[in-house]
Amino acid sequence: EGIVGDVVLYNCLISTCGRALNLEKAESYFWEMQSLGVEPNSKTYSILIHACLSAKEGEKALQYFRDAREQSGVINAHLCAQAVQAHAMLNTTKTDPGETLEGALKLYRELEIEGVQIDGVASASLISLASDLGYHDRALEILNAISHSAGASERPPPEPFAVAADMCAKQNDIEGAKGILRQIKDNENFLPNHELGASLINAFSKAGDLVTSFEVLEVFLARGIVPNSYSFSGLLYACACAGLPVLALKLYSLAKNTGSVTNDPSLHGVWCSSVLHAYLKTRREKYLNKMEGTEEGDLNVDLYVKKISLDIDERLAPFKGKNSSFSPGSRAGGGLGGADDTKQEIIGGIKQVYRDAVGKGYKPSVKVLDMMLECMCTNFYMERIQKVPDYSFQDTAPNLDVSEGAGLFETTAFALFEEASELGVLPPCVSQSDLEIKVDFRQLTPIVAEVCLLVLLRSLKRRWDSSQGKHDFKSLLLLLPRPSQEEVEEKEEGSVPLVDRKVKSLLRYIGMEYVMVDKDERYGDDCMLCIVRPKTIKKCLSSKPERSFESNVSLAYGTTQEIRADYYL
Repeated sequence: EGIVGDVVLYNCLISTCGRALNLEKAESYFWEMQSLGVEPNSKTYSILIHACLSAKEGEKALQYFRDAREQSGVINAHLCAQAVQAHAMLNTTKTDPGETLEGALKLYRELEIEGVQIDGVASASLISLASDLGYHDRALEILNAISHSAGASERPPPEPFAVAADMCAKQNDIEGAKGILRQIKDNENFLPNHELGASLINAFSKAGDLVTSFEVLEVFLARGIVPNSYSFSGLLYACACAGLPVLALKLYSLAKNTGSVTNDPSLHGVWCSSVLHAYLKTRREKYLNKMEGTEEGDLNVDLYVKKISLDIDERLAPFKGKNSSFSPGSRAGGGLGGADDTKQEIIGGIKQVYRDAVGKGYKPSVKVLDMMLECMCTNFYMERIQKVPDYSFQDTAPNLDVSEGAGLFETTAFALFEEASELGVLPPCVSQSDLEIKVDFRQLTPIVAEVCLLVLLRSLKRRWDSSQGKHDFKSLLLLLPRPSQEEVEEKEEGSVPLVDRKVKSLLRYIGMEYVMVDKDERYGDDCMLCIVRPKTIKKCLSSKPERSFESNVSLAYGTTQEIRADYYL
């Protein structure tokens, strides 16, 4: 009592009340300080208006802004931005959205005439208001006006361009985004920020516009700006959609060497998925095109990809040997994954991306593991799945030894599977009793299910070999998910791989007979039972895989008649 605080004290009190969402108390301190002769400054009004905005009191915020305008030397760019933001919180049931936008524009012009220095945040708030009110085209018109109002020698603020680009990305307005990019290119003084680059790349990559996505990258690099992690995410997504694994790996190396890699595990997971999609898309389509006799790619796009790929190579040259996930040198294949870009080099780069993600704390999903394992399948596996007429393996039949992947997977797939199991990626799916080994495939994806079965058979094979033929096998009880009606229809069309089809096809391929049980009350109605008897396992694993592969055996489509019976262990 008797002590009068200064403006700093009252600013702190108002700020504390605002953070506590107690607007009424904040206002009481505002009026108290003035009654005691303490004059509010720009900071005071900014704090109080922010409290109004937090409480969604747009009208009150504008009242305090009008009060600030009456004070000499109080109005600044930050207060202008808050005033524009306040218009978005006015009661739209009483005010027409168009009138609200025009009111904000009128205030903006008045402040310009008064000579108030308006920064990029204030103009960005105006564009954001137009977008939020549903005036997309009007927002772009406002952006053009802001761009033209800057003199030839002045540098336009990047914030309004970033907000407009984000708006275009959300609205899928590619032409609007291209217009923003043209404005950036036409003004050599313009220095874009990371938010602008990420929004533009996001807009173009979502639309599948690979070339324009990388034009944004070119503009950034030409003006000495290294894209941030979100920009690289968009570029990697574009590579995934276009099936460009080599270019994706080069981008990842560029991100690592320029410090754009964050410690966010989820972001590492997104990058890993993008690189995987890029590789698997081009690998799958390679065999589909071979089967259908179609030509790949667009010549103009291919030439542009080679150009940008060589540009990235030049930028990676100073970092050669450091943090390199992929070292393609000066390959003519560019980002296309051509003959010079060997499969093993690409897979090695993908493994490094995966290892980096796991090292940062990323826990891959079963679906990501499925894609990783598909990377490690053999060409023979891909050809049989796609039913390519002219098989590359005709001169050399695949090795059917389960210890070596049965000609379907590289042995590194087994190590990856076991590592994922230790990380807790896979649900508990293997258990055993005195009579049987039970494998529950209901929560696994098709390729993970195949590798899981091969890992189990590989383990049984080792036991048989180490026991010198004296090991007593148990029955295999395989719980296969029952397909839904939609999956059954897709299965008939032969378009979607299903877990039950994959597992049964693999058993037929390696020569293991099995018995199907349609229903067993012990395990519910959502699964079917596939049983392999001990004598069948012994016969298959004890014999040497000397037989040649029969070309009429399909890995993807079940054509063999199955034995169905009520069978209990």
